[in-house]
Amino acid sequence: MEKDLTLKKKKIDEEKKLIQAKCISRLKANGLNNEQAKYILENKGHNFEYLMPTKEKRLIVVVGEFGIGKSFAVNKINLSLLLRAERDIDFPIPITLNASQLSADIQNYLETLILDNSKEYWIIVDGMDEVALSLSTNILENMRIAIERWDNLYVILTSRPLIIFNEISEKVFIKGLSEKESQELVNNINTGAQLQNINFYNLPKEIRDVSRRPLFAILLGIYFNRKSNKLPSTKGELLTFFIENALEKIKVREYETKKLLMKLAVESTNNGNIPVKKTEIGDYEDTKNLLNSEIVIEENGYLTFVLPIISQWFAAKALSESMITVDEIISKNSLDYWKYPLVILLSMFNENKFNEILCVIVEKDAGFASILVEESTEKWGGNKDLKLLTSQETVLKIRMSMNYWTKSLGNLANIIAPVDIYGKLLPLGLEKKDGWIETAWYRGNETKPDIVFFDNHKYEPGWGIYRSSNPGDGASWYWRWTLDELKDNLTKQIKNRSLPICTEIIYKELMWCTSLKITNRGSLFNEKIDAKQVRSILDHKYQHAEFIRVDKNLVPKSMYIEYLDELESGGIQLIECPLLGPDIEEPTDNWVWSSYTDERLYSRTLQIYQEVIIGYKEVVETFFPFLKKRLEKYILYPFILKGEFEVPEKFPARSVGPGLKWYLEPLPFDSKEFVIDIKMTKRNKKNNNDNILYELDQIIKKHRPDSSSWLGASHNGQVLDIFGSSPVTNIIYEWLERDLAKINWIQ
Repeated sequence: MEKDLTLKKKKIDEEKKLIQAKCISRLKANGLNNEQAKYILENKGHNFEYLMPTKEKRLIVVVGEFGIGKSFAVNKINLSLLLRAERDIDFPIPITLNASQLSADIQNYLETLILDNSKEYWIIVDGMDEVALSLSTNILENMRIAIERWDNLYVILTSRPLIIFNEISEKVFIKGLSEKESQELVNNINTGAQLQNINFYNLPKEIRDVSRRPLFAILLGIYFNRKSNKLPSTKGELLTFFIENALEKIKVREYETKKLLMKLAVESTNNGNIPVKKTEIGDYEDTKNLLNSEIVIEENGYLTFVLPIISQWFAAKALSESMITVDEIISKNSLDYWKYPLVILLSMFNENKFNEILCVIVEKDAGFASILVEESTEKWGGNKDLKLLTSQETVLKIRMSMNYWTKSLGNLANIIAPVDIYGKLLPLGLEKKDGWIETAWYRGNETKPDIVFFDNHKYEPGWGIYRSSNPGDGASWYWRWTLDELKDNLTKQIKNRSLPICTEIIYKELMWCTSLKITNRGSLFNEKIDAKQVRSILDHKYQHAEFIRVDKNLVPKSMYIEYLDELESGGIQLIECPLLGPDIEEPTDNWVWSSYTDERLYSRTLQIYQEVIIGYKEVVETFFPFLKKRLEKYILYPFILKGEFEVPEKFPARSVGPGLKWYLEPLPFDSKEFVIDIKMTKRNKKNNNDNILYELDQIIKKHRPDSSSWLGASHNGQVLDIFGSSPVTNIIYEWLERDLAKINWIQ
């Protein structure tokens, strides 16, 4: 017993020293000296209790932007847990690791750790945003399973904001500094007499806001120390200063060492942001120089940067110097691992270089390019670069970026892009005043030059919608400007369900809705309609109309008459609803589902989802040929739609409608057809999603290995809305909307 306690005490001491060393190393990498780093680490004013799991909520996902102090917070939490383990004989030493250290088989790993159900076990997993999205999803779902398996387990995960954490109940945002705390930290670090106790109101708003993050407050204090009376204007300027400050420490073989740092960053990034075996980087002298830089550390023969941002910066630097090309990255299928280096490249590096790289990405993977642009540029703001551009330069940049986006859209460009019938960009009009611009594309009949500078007559007929704003800061603003215009147009098409008809079921539902509109019947009407009656109403009520308004769509009367003509030529006199209708003539109540037997509802569900899958695939292949590689449900196809159809339940005072729990399980690509495997069940309140998601993640890795870095396993539960006149069309567009939103192609 005494020997065990001695070993435990020794291990705790080693863990505390390691954590303290890592924290101080990270703080020194930020630019602090040893005394300043120790002062911040030992500061008793930090309160991170709100980030700690409780008995009621044993899994916490700590989410915060870069520089907010997530790693520092969990290290402080870990130190407090180690003190508890030191005082309490029965409290196990907490486990702390990086997400990249976890393998796919997390449950087996946990089984080796949790050996006593009477003790509390704590696990901290840092850096969920530094690994592939599939691994992050896998870790989250497995930790959910784990806290159900073991009621003595407490888990903390940390990450930058990711899509998979958008709507989870376990998420807790880490708090930034108050303006007072930020100012105190800056002035504590800034020892220069000239700018000590600087008034924050003199700083640009962006700098005041970003200095709420501890890293940037530290950088600001060091910046004032080093730059004397100069005020920074952007967070990009602070980050550049941060990297330059870190590089100043490299004294030996400086040029060669920087090349080695880029090589280390490239190798780590290509392989999923993991540590790299030191023998793959260089010899003993190379390793020594890297470690002397104080921005690289060694653990068990592997090298890694002390801060992910430094690795990402050097990876971006390697790209900017053509040490690796974006074509090589795409061919290695590691583009998703390069997300943050590419964001840094767009935010901080040479404009010509990032244009060269972004043009390739837009052309080859427009769905990924939209994610980069969304994250690297602000939507609105005071753009200083724009003030330096002439009107000619401004309009050329907008036309250039719009041209590349348009080429990446295929048939969709004819619907949402400013192009003529030959796919050529329309004339672009622009008015520029300092950092404010207004643009519009000419859609009139007159011949105009490609570039028009607006004067007092800019509102003449023919100009389309005017876009007017002060673009967000950053050299890549014009990529965001043109993408936002396309997104606005696509969002309208999706929200209004108004893409041109390319699939039979959408056509049939639209014709049925039009029949209901003409005969003044509601959306729940399911009986047959006399075609002759419809023609009679058309001849009188719609005699002079060119279009028939059906919800948000304008249906050409000529299209509907062609539909009636086709029915007549086939000897059909009655128009039928394209879907199974109700089979109970006299329901006992007024709920819409009460007109259906359970069996009929089940059959209608199967019919609808059969049509949804076919229609979704046809729409994607017709209008999204260059985005489809990033649309989740399309990449999972062919798949098994597995689900449980939950029959309605009746209670004395109310009725609960049908429900559907479902997920998509990918089949091998050589499978020719999809499969619908929906079972009819009674409502099951027990949640057994966790095991399903773990198994599903393994299947995705097996059958979709090239996309598994961003595909995540998901399970859907919903009230089943399969009623109304166009349920198939609605579900197809809902699927499109969710998939497009994930890649920032709709608002």
